[in-house]
Amino acid sequence: MTNSMKERLFAAGAVVSAVAMLLSGCGANNSNTNSSDNGSNTTASTQEEPAEGIDIANWKGTLPTPDASKTYNNPQERDNIKDGGTLTLGTTYTANWNSLNTDGNTLYMGTFWQLYMPQLWDYTADGEVSPNPDFLSKVEVTSSDPLVVTYDINPKAKWNDGTDITWKDFESTWKTSNGKDANYTPASTDGYDKIASVKAGTSDKQAVVTFSEPYYPYQALFQNLLNHNSLDAKTYTSGWIDNPHNEWAAGPFKVQSTDKDSTVFVPNEKWWGEKPKLEKITFKYMEDAAALNAFKNGELDSISAGSKDNLAAIKSMKDIQLRLGYSLATYVFTYNTKAGALKDIAVRKAISQAFDNETWNKIAY
Repeated sequence: MTNSMKERLFAAGAVVSAVAMLLSGCGANNSNTNSSDNGSNTTASTQEEPAEGIDIANWKGTLPTPDASKTYNNPQERDNIKDGGTLTLGTTYTANWNSLNTDGNTLYMGTFWQLYMPQLWDYTADGEVSPNPDFLSKVEVTSSDPLVVTYDINPKAKWNDGTDITWKDFESTWKTSNGKDANYTPASTDGYDKIASVKAGTSDKQAVVTFSEPYYPYQALFQNLLNHNSLDAKTYTSGWIDNPHNEWAAGPFKVQSTDKDSTVFVPNEKWWGEKPKLEKITFKYMEDAAALNAFKNGELDSISAGSKDNLAAIKSMKDIQLRLGYSLATYVFTYNTKAGALKDIAVRKAISQAFDNETWNKIAY
């Protein structure tokens, strides 16, 4: 980062499927510590992790286990953050920019979509979900039998080409994701294949989604929207290759440039929500080993890594800060209701009620 955003971040893996990050800022102490105090021993510590992260050079003892209900990214009120600065990160190249398509559905492209495409739902650290008011002014279940969910779209919400975001964009997202048309190759049909119809409500700014059978959680659907102008099947599968289609996007950033080496995002002047603080975000395409060296050379502001060797490689660097935290995920068990004893709903209920989450977490993580 530069200017007011002068920090550097390093991420590393820790216990219980936690993800970790290291920040480096100007003027921090550069005292060295041995590897057993800096990540090679990930046994839970009685020390509490500071909200802003860990000064890795001066941390004594084993690393702390983060609180799953908290985030450790130095949370601040928006007004406390200065305007300006740049951020440079490493990532992996994905040719297809359509994240809803099988070929474009990568973690890396998902990160890009968070910056420049509609994100309809917000999530807290402890898993609470709510409509993103920049796109949705109201969402409610208007019928339980059949399940009907009504989405009121923010009147200000527009695509970058100037057209309104409407119920038609919900319809195009459903049609390309429900698996009924073999010309489309969606990354997942789950949930969308249980929708009977998507129609306009009281206006084009209201989408009424009717399900053919119950689906939970319905908030898992329509996290993103596909512009209805990109509904053509050929465009869906191959029209996004090396083309981010800014005109079909809607988000706080836009793509300024992209090639096989890097992608650059800058603030979107057509964005109706709160303006981004950063003036530029640059993603450089590189392998993990190269990213670690780039971080050490000051070319990247943040990386993630999950081994004691990577922590050891940066422990003597100036101004490094480690951040440990949990990744966000919801795990769902789906029963085959046509198999043996599972045909009986009482059996399925008994298995669900008897399931030991604590033991599962210990084994899985």
